[in-house]
Amino acid sequence: MFFCLLLASPCSYAHAQTSSSLQNNFVVSTDITITGNYLVLKDDKQDYDLDTQWPVDQKYQWQRVLYSFESLPVEPTLYNPIIEKDPEVIIFVQNNPDQISGEDVYMSGHGTILRVQRKAVDRVFYDEKHTFFDFLNDQLLYNKSISQKTDSSDIMINTPGLVIIYRGSTALENPSWVVSDPKEIEKYTLFLSTFIDVRAPKNRFTYVESDETNFDGLDTFMIYTNYKGASSKLLSINEHGYMRSTRIELFARSYVDKMHFFKTFLAQALDEKAMYNESDEKRKQRELMHDF
Repeated sequence: MFFCLLLASPCSYAHAQTSSSLQNNFVVSTDITITGNYLVLKDDKQDYDLDTQWPVDQKYQWQRVLYSFESLPVEPTLYNPIIEKDPEVIIFVQNNPDQISGEDVYMSGHGTILRVQRKAVDRVFYDEKHTFFDFLNDQLLYNKSISQKTDSSDIMINTPGLVIIYRGSTALENPSWVVSDPKEIEKYTLFLSTFIDVRAPKNRFTYVESDETNFDGLDTFMIYTNYKGASSKLLSINEHGYMRSTRIELFARSYVDKMHFFKTFLAQALDEKAMYNESDEKRKQRELMHDF
């Protein structure tokens, strides 16, 4: 059984903070993304350097790795190599399209594997007049007019305040902006009162999941709520008047690394680093050849 971790606990905060700081940039995708990270402890033994980072494209094979964990012995206590300051740590970060749910796998030479699942707990709301969506669309047009549009790939989703991204394309630029002024944040949050909880019995609302209640596709505003007192981590508002409020619960389990996954992935990380350095060296050689 997985241990359920409260977000307020120091241990769970360390889990979430590490993975979110590694993959903090918004990635436009309608599928999961997986990234490997090789970290080396600094000489002061207080923090880590990100030595190598690489995308995991073979998602089917990665799912097989996760499945194989179930055959490993379970450690009765959770071991986080980041907290314990192990000299070398590999972290795989798997993000769902919302960029906040998914899971993280921590490995080190200690001989244990820590698997942390970031499970989304959703509530769905509806505004028949589409008031909030229309407001966001107006703000989008306004930001375009004053040249405040920013490429979403440059936006850190953990920036304090409201981080708002219009997911309109998987290939083109997706407009985004940040609201940090408390009075402006209040202006946005006031619109939440226009929604009704579709599953509340008193509303007598017939809620049926359909294309209109899809929040992981395009034509959706995503609002990351990074301010004190926020009841959710993410608000997703679509053009059909629906809003999904998402908070995250963490579930963790430690395994004994009997199959030597750390050794295998450490070799892969070093290969990735060697390939990068080799390509960088070849690039420098080409520059020297053309340097007249």
